[in-house]
Amino acid sequence: MVVGQGLAGSSLALHLAWAGRSVLVVDQPARNQSSSVAAGLFNPVTGKLLSKTWRADELFPYTFEFYQRAERTIGATFFHPQPIYRPFLSIEEQNQWMSAGPEWQPYLERVSSTSTFDGQVYDPYGGMILKSCGYVDVNRFVRGTREWFGARESFVEDFVDDVQPMDEGVQWKNIRAKRVIFCTGCALPPVLSFLPVRPLKGETLTVKFAERPNLIYNRAVYAVPADPLYKIGATYQPTKWVPGITAEGRHELEEKLKSFIKIPFDVIDQQWGLRPASPDRRPLLGAHPRHSRLLIFNGLGTKGVSLAPYFGRQMALFLEGSGQIEDLVNINRFKALYSKFE
Repeated sequence: MVVGQGLAGSSLALHLAWAGRSVLVVDQPARNQSSSVAAGLFNPVTGKLLSKTWRADELFPYTFEFYQRAERTIGATFFHPQPIYRPFLSIEEQNQWMSAGPEWQPYLERVSSTSTFDGQVYDPYGGMILKSCGYVDVNRFVRGTREWFGARESFVEDFVDDVQPMDEGVQWKNIRAKRVIFCTGCALPPVLSFLPVRPLKGETLTVKFAERPNLIYNRAVYAVPADPLYKIGATYQPTKWVPGITAEGRHELEEKLKSFIKIPFDVIDQQWGLRPASPDRRPLLGAHPRHSRLLIFNGLGTKGVSLAPYFGRQMALFLEGSGQIEDLVNINRFKALYSKFE
């Protein structure tokens, strides 16, 4: 039984179904969960320092393989590989990337020292066009996965608040399962509440541009297609956040967008959501220290689109008994917190 059907739950449920397992997906869709407001961008080069995403060489090839297979399974289109253009901010940054080593070649389509998209962005120092990137229509992916399991009578819309571990499985209402895996984001069940899942609030805008951008632009913020509109984001508030959209969030996103994109735009909508993250920014996979049939797959943070497929497969292989959960993401690294929790 997979509880929670965002990016993590959808990925895990599909991997288990592909392995021939009987899977029941239980979810009560909530507003402002990260999957419902995510732009779905996946990008191997991130951050202010333009560094390679953690485990990019393993994650990104499988990102393509997984979503293409999921499209064939579900019979829907939601995976959109597209180049991303990142303008350089200085001559120093330009020089750094003009001499990028061979380890960057899978991700660099072109590096330019002169303005490339001057009509649409501010790029006096040039920029780089990245490949092995794009976006996933997360809402369509999640909705399609839900409908696929629903058509097989393997989806229940409900809230799971009382799962009883037994010697040979778990019991929930009148349903028995071999194991239950919680993929519930920031809403941890009490039995797993010792884990340090930290909600990161993010706000996004939906805008209408006066003309269509040539590529996905990403620098201070991203501008990702949400046809015919664009998703702009995202703010990053790990602490001291309040629920709801804010005037401050809108102002921050508008100003950052204006700082590097020249195309006039109108704001159509504003959204907010909570991303589940861990203190070390690594996913949370594994079994409860005392109840091995209660497990978790969570903590994907801001990189859920690329982390969910790879670690969903790792979790599925672990459940199948043919693989292990690596130490860097295993919840055993927080076992000391459980001792205090008891």
